Amino acid sequence: EPDQDLSKEPFFTAHQRGDLPSLFIGLPEHSRATGGWSVMMSRPLLRHDQIIGVIAAEVPITVFSDFYNSVVANSGVKVKLLLDKDTLIATKPHQEELIGRRLEDGAAVMAAAAKRRFGVIGNLETDTAAPQIIAFSRIPARPLLLVASRARSDILRQWRSECAASVVAFILFAVTAGSLTWL
Repeated sequence: EPDQDLSKEPFFTAHQRGDLPSLFIGLPEHSRATGGWSVMMSRPLLRHDQIIGVIAAEVPITVFSDFYNSVVANSGVKVKLLLDKDTLIATKPHQEELIGRRLEDGAAVMAAAAKRRFGVIGNLETDTAAPQIIAFSRIPARPLLLVASRARSDILRQWRSECAASVVAFILFAVTAGSLTWL
């Protein structure tokens, strides 16, 4: 709509605070145009260090989901993109019902991310039904946090298999060596 006044929208007002010019990333919202989830992103237009306008784009969250699907090879890995306010923007695998909400164990991830730019933690001690390893990384100069998690049992499955095979091989060796000493 050409006559629509957008000067009160968060993607516009974010650049009127006088902070250093940067990329604004809004909360996920249902797009009026497509009905799907999207985020507004904007950046100020500068001329001679003065803001003369704002350039904005509505970015469908499927852009992030499609990217994760092309990068993450293992289907056991869950990827989440969060705003630094613990609001979920995108997930892999896609979970429509979680978009725009806070993560269940987001407080633990956000607390760890406040202390360091990246790291690995276990999930909450109260969630013993599905223990996970959770890795996180803040995206530099952006209010974003990338979180990847995988079930601890998936990570340890190959190790346990190799360990069991080694134990069986050791037992066979010990029995064979013990039998040969009796002869």
